[in-house]
Amino acid sequence: MEKVLDDFSSFQIIFTIIIILAIGVIIISFKIPYISGIYLAISILLIGIMLIEAISKSSIDHYYEELQKAHSSNSILQDTE
Repeated sequence: MEKVLDDFSSFQIIFTIIIILAIGVIIISFKIPYISGIYLAISILLIGIMLIEAISKSSIDHYYEELQKAHSSNSILQDTE
């Protein structure tokens, strides 16, 4: 779980860079509709993925906190036995 939380920001940065590059290609190749359409679709897809990940990040944080609580209470129980 710690690895997921640590790597989350790097995935967000990579998606952001790809979206910026795709939008840049759209602006540069505006006169070529086929290429602009492909990169527009890629941008929309990655923005959707980033939104879903942003929503799931709070769930992951909550789950990780619950795991830590369960682990700490479990270790307390093992110490008393």
